[in-house]
This record gives sequence, structure tokens and C-alpha cells, in this order.
Amino acid sequence: MQDRAEQLWLATVKMALEAKKKGVEVSAALAILRNAKAMLNEGRLDEESHGAAEAEAMIEEAQRELFLGAASLPGFEKKWQEVITRVQRGEKFGDYPLGVSSFYPDLPRDGRWVRLPLTEAITAAMAREVASRHGLGFRIHQENHFILTGDKAKIKKALEVLSKYYRGG
Repeated sequence: MQDRAEQLWLATVKMALEAKKKGVEVSAALAILRNAKAMLNEGRLDEESHGAAEAEAMIEEAQRELFLGAASLPGFEKKWQEVITRVQRGEKFGDYPLGVSSFYPDLPRDGRWVRLPLTEAITAAMAREVASRHGLGFRIHQENHFILTGDKAKIKKALEVLSKYYRGG
């Protein structure tokens, strides 16, 4: 039950994001989904908890909110009803994010830095060269990421260069 509830939560979050992009007010649904995620996380920590069942009820409430708000969007309800039905049958929608921490104690303290992943297209040597070309500091962070530090405008220009490689172009 826990896994199904987590998959329903994930699908419903994606549904809310799509509705929001199309101009639908989704703040009430997102608030419900935040509470549902807390219940799901509690259910993972305490197997005797009824968190999954309570979370599913909350998720259904969020879905109702979204379907009502997006009633004027053509094809929205049909598309997402099909997704929800498949998830309820046990189909996996995606990977549920279990409280993954994004706090890294060894990052720079000021706001003039960016942390990016190294990829096949963006190697450490290439990232170092882009940093040098834009007058930025560079260092490897946790083996598969790198950090650029420096002036905000220079970081922005470096990101414009790097974004082409992240997009595959």
C-alpha cells in the first residue's frame, strides 16, 4: 500500500505542475500534497503507522481539487485519469523522493556560487576551462559535481555556455 500511495503522490504532483503551467490555481492541492508526503514519510519510518492510508485519502482530495480547477483544460482530465488508473493497478510512475538532503556543509557561504553535475558532455577539464575563460573559481565537489564561484554576472555567462551542453546541443 505504501508503494502505491507514493506513486499516486508522485503522479499527482506532476499533474499539479502541469495544471499550474497552464494557469490553474493549484496552491490548495499542493498544500494537501505536502501533508500527504509527510504522512508517507512517517509510514516509511513507522511500519505500524496508518500513514499510507491517510496519505491516499489526502492525495484523492488533491486530485479532486486539481480536476475541478482544470475542468476547462481540454484533454487534461482524460490524460490524468488514465495515469492514475494505471498507478492504482500497480504501474510505477517514477522514483519517490524520500527526504533526500540537499545540504552540503562544505559549500561556499556567500551567494556567488553554483553547483553543477559533471556529465559525459561536461567533463571536469571542460568545466575548468569555462570557469577560467569567465574569470571564475572552480573546484570539484563530491566527485561527480563541480562548483563555480565568483561574480554573479560572470557565473550567469558561464551558465549560458554550459547550458548548451546540458541540453545536448
